[in-house]
Amino acid sequence: MVDHALVETTGDGGATERVPTPRTNEEMQKITNLVRAAIGFDETRGDQLIVQNIPFDEALPPDAGDGGGFAWTPVLRVLRYVSLPLAVLLLALLVFRPAIAAVRGLKGSGEDGAGPVTVAQLQAQIQGQLGSGQVPALAEGGSPLRRKLMEAVGEDPQTAALVIRNWLDRRKSKE
Repeated sequence: MVDHALVETTGDGGATERVPTPRTNEEMQKITNLVRAAIGFDETRGDQLIVQNIPFDEALPPDAGDGGGFAWTPVLRVLRYVSLPLAVLLLALLVFRPAIAAVRGLKGSGEDGAGPVTVAQLQAQIQGQLGSGQVPALAEGGSPLRRKLMEAVGEDPQTAALVIRNWLDRRKSKE
């Protein structure tokens, strides 16, 4: 079976549409000859070959012929590959970057101004700020992930300070 050919015609309003049209006898003969050659047709064996031209689907969707409709498949494919990196970037910008900036604000020089802050001094600064209520915006608002992070820092500030200090040291070594 061979599907009808789709022939573009111009309608009354100047719009082009694709109309299923039966194939010509010449086209059908070419197709028949191609099929005979492909299958190794042998009439002496009693082989029979019938090639018919029928429309496979007469009900074409309204936008199937004009190509003017919006194709969702490429857009969804792009969104699938872009969504994960975008989520990671947003997480880095909205959660990790402000946390690192806050730690850098706490960090600085030691009490005597001569060297870097020790872990004990950084811990004391964080505990002092948490105790005095200087960081209420971080602890109260924001996403559930941010709240959990702040609760973990409140429960074990020494470990949190060590983790953040390690992040900052790694960043310095890359620069």
